[in-house]
Amino acid sequence: MAAEMTLVSRIILAIVLLLVQPSYAHSSVVTLGSFSNQRQSTSDDPHIEGYSLILYREGKIVFGRFCWATGIEVPCAPIQKAAIDKVGNLTFQAKLSIGQEVSKDTGPQGRPAYRLVTFRGEIRKNSIPGVVSIKSVYAPDTSVETEIVTLKRIPFKGSAILSYREWVQDPLNRPVD
Repeated sequence: MAAEMTLVSRIILAIVLLLVQPSYAHSSVVTLGSFSNQRQSTSDDPHIEGYSLILYREGKIVFGRFCWATGIEVPCAPIQKAAIDKVGNLTFQAKLSIGQEVSKDTGPQGRPAYRLVTFRGEIRKNSIPGVVSIKSVYAPDTSVETEIVTLKRIPFKGSAILSYREWVQDPLNRPVD
């Protein structure tokens, strides 16, 4: 009888633990990591420059946020068209607004200064070396800024994510039109 009670008690305890566990314990989202090459400039007017990236995966979906510290602002955007191949090559795009631009095409009100960032690199244990290419969204035939970078793994400071569907509902994670 005591053995039966112990077995019943264990089953009840297991059921209770399953019911009260935080829902993120059942998440299928894997945090691939946070990476950055951001640094403080050494000029008389100190500011942050560089890039940062946080990456997640849920099944075959790769998602995250890319930030570009321009010295004045740090615009961030969700990555799009992200993929990781079998050997760890990472590609993605991000559309960032780096402020306002005024030109003969925009009129005096101007428009958001959108830039399309394309990244190609290789995920390694402690870094992602790669190439960042940046061009204007409005004039895709204009010059492309290209920079070879190494984004180093940094401590992850995010929170648990239940699913890509939940993540994309956050207004900060919606792509810019």
